[in-house]
Amino acid sequence: MRLDNRPLLSSVADAPLFVAPESMPALRAAVRRRLNVLLLGPPGAGKTTVLRRLEADARAGAAARAADAAPAGAAGLRAVYVDLAPAATAAEALVLVADALGVPADPSGAAWRANGAGPSTALLALVRRLAEAPPALVLADSPPGDGESHVLFGRLRDELWQLEHRWVVAAPDALRDELTRPPADAFFDVVLELGPLSSQAQRALLERRLGADPPFDPERLVGETDGLPRSLIRLAREAVLTDRPLDALLQDRHAARARLDGLPDAARALTDFLAARGAASASDPDLLGAMGFSAQRARKLLAELEQAGLVRSYAARQERQGRPRKLYELTRA
Repeated sequence: MRLDNRPLLSSVADAPLFVAPESMPALRAAVRRRLNVLLLGPPGAGKTTVLRRLEADARAGAAARAADAAPAGAAGLRAVYVDLAPAATAAEALVLVADALGVPADPSGAAWRANGAGPSTALLALVRRLAEAPPALVLADSPPGDGESHVLFGRLRDELWQLEHRWVVAAPDALRDELTRPPADAFFDVVLELGPLSSQAQRALLERRLGADPPFDPERLVGETDGLPRSLIRLAREAVLTDRPLDALLQDRHAARARLDGLPDAARALTDFLAARGAASASDPDLLGAMGFSAQRARKLLAELEQAGLVRSYAARQERQGRPRKLYELTRA
């Protein structure tokens, strides 16, 4: 069984577990035609797994070309996966990309500051550094938020266009506005969505993850979640680890779902956010942006949900000094 949360990698061992989302044929076609692609989806939709599968496709294509058996229309670019999650700014993201391409940049920017260069000059110097690497398909995962993705693919759009690299950028729905607002929108030739798996794909995922001798009929879990791979795997893991009968587990889920369905729209939206994103504070910018209301209203609704037993709160220590933040998460019930 493979019921852990780790995204599938581009390894031979992980390949049999991959279930292609509906947008995969369009994504592969765009890559073959060397188009820049923006891949959007909620957390747990499989964005990292899809990028890793493209990496494996490129490796297989390179091996086929080496054997003089490349398929017609192959992209012909080496694929370079880069995790941009550690980057907080566009400059830090470019440093990570440069490092992945094999042309490490100066992350401190000391050379630019010594010459009196401003931030814009430093960004342009980083982009030009990327030109020193051979053309590649850059598989950029989780670019930074807070306007930095718009700087990267909007403000620097023309400079990135001049490079021979092509891009597939996988980002959460929260960055949709940053990456689709002019001028960043023109950088991406194709915008694709990763959403819930079809019933057939859910069935295939469960069969592959549970193995040849599953402890229960995988069909019974199809349609019991939001259809995202992570949610489906989480439910399968819970069903495998519990001592309770599967019927009882599913009945409890149905009862909890009925309780959530009876909530006012704003409270239900909050629970949907917590289900998709995990724990959050009442002042979380992403939460407030998604909900469209104030931190005061968020605190009030979260307190009501906690009183109803649908969420729980706990204190989380912050990196800087100060009072711990109060975070809320859905209860297992």
